[in-house]
Amino acid sequence: MLDFGRAVLRRAVTTINGQEARQQHRSPTTPRTEKSRYSRLVATDREATFSFAYYLPQFHPTPLNDEWWGEGFTEWNSLLAMHRGVRTPRSSQLTPGELGFYDLLSQDTRDKQAELAKLAGVSAFGIYHYYSQGNRPMPLVVDSMLADGSPDHPFFFCWANHDWTLAWKGEPDSVTWKQQYDDPSDDRHIDYLLAAFADPRYVAIDNHPVLMIYAPAAIPNVKQQLTRWRERARLAGYDGLFIIGNNSSYSLGAPQELGLDAWIQTQGMVIKRLGFRRTIFHSMTSPMRAARFLRFRDRAIRSSDYLAASLSDHEHQPRDTVPLVLVGWNNTGRRKFQAWYLRDNTVQHYSQRLEAAKAIAPNIGPTERSKRPWIALNAWNEWGEGMALEPSVEFSRSFLEATRQSLGSEGGYQVPR
Repeated sequence: MLDFGRAVLRRAVTTINGQEARQQHRSPTTPRTEKSRYSRLVATDREATFSFAYYLPQFHPTPLNDEWWGEGFTEWNSLLAMHRGVRTPRSSQLTPGELGFYDLLSQDTRDKQAELAKLAGVSAFGIYHYYSQGNRPMPLVVDSMLADGSPDHPFFFCWANHDWTLAWKGEPDSVTWKQQYDDPSDDRHIDYLLAAFADPRYVAIDNHPVLMIYAPAAIPNVKQQLTRWRERARLAGYDGLFIIGNNSSYSLGAPQELGLDAWIQTQGMVIKRLGFRRTIFHSMTSPMRAARFLRFRDRAIRSSDYLAASLSDHEHQPRDTVPLVLVGWNNTGRRKFQAWYLRDNTVQHYSQRLEAAKAIAPNIGPTERSKRPWIALNAWNEWGEGMALEPSVEFSRSFLEATRQSLGSEGGYQVPR
């Protein structure tokens, strides 16, 4: 049965990787003059939670992946690598369900994703955005989204401003794509962003477009850069920007010190609080597990331990820090050694993490009247890390249903049309 499952996975990935996009793709050019229909997300009650799920756009063949990882490589190959191994419990590994091994260049796939997100009450997608001195690697999916209006669901960009390496091959020092930064007076990046902000689906809360930055502290002269971007947004007719960033260190202090409006909790900070003993104890409870640990040095995390560490981490964060909710976690498909995974993850554990996050979610927003609790869901479709709200063979729509039960339809928000 295991060999049959592997064969199915290989065949599905091969089929997807061999598909060619039958659409034309273009970048946004002239901003639309109409106001975003999501420019004021109106809460049905003052306690409504704004939730966003990280959205990975890499599920399609690209020349860059062909060059770096081998012909036909897509994100699905990371999932295939996970299923090949015997490193982690089967319960921590997911197989795509009703959406299948999709290609995100397919508008039909993105339409179905929007339907599922609305049913689950996910307020918006936080779509990863890549930019380095005028260069946007892998632009096809995002350009298609902006050109054809699919998925018809609120979204904003998460600028993933980090280097790309061959860490998945065990070569973390081999950089394939270097993140570089414009001079603060160079407006190419904000020009592109302003064009995207004009999309009717782009989230602009109380006329402040939302932008997330993965590593704000890495940006040279970050406060000067973000001040310039806010000025350009006002000149374009907005009241400003609402900028949030990943908090990767307690030493960064309040978000305003870097010119941000809020922080988002990160997994890296949480696992630092777990400690070494709590992540390897399970690996030493049998000779087989001990041998596996000595070979791969993977860290198995109990869901209850992760939740406790997450709450402890949030207590030490600045007040305006959005809690991060893991759907699941297993990154053995991306790491030859020293991977992390939740060894006992279930829908019930996810629900507990979701309810705990709602209880500590800060009220944030660009204006007093727009402040609402925020939570971040990791992730919508990070299949290569075992984080997927999307339907799976193992759990069907259970994670989506748990999200809906907690957040309500459309996350408690009415979206103006």
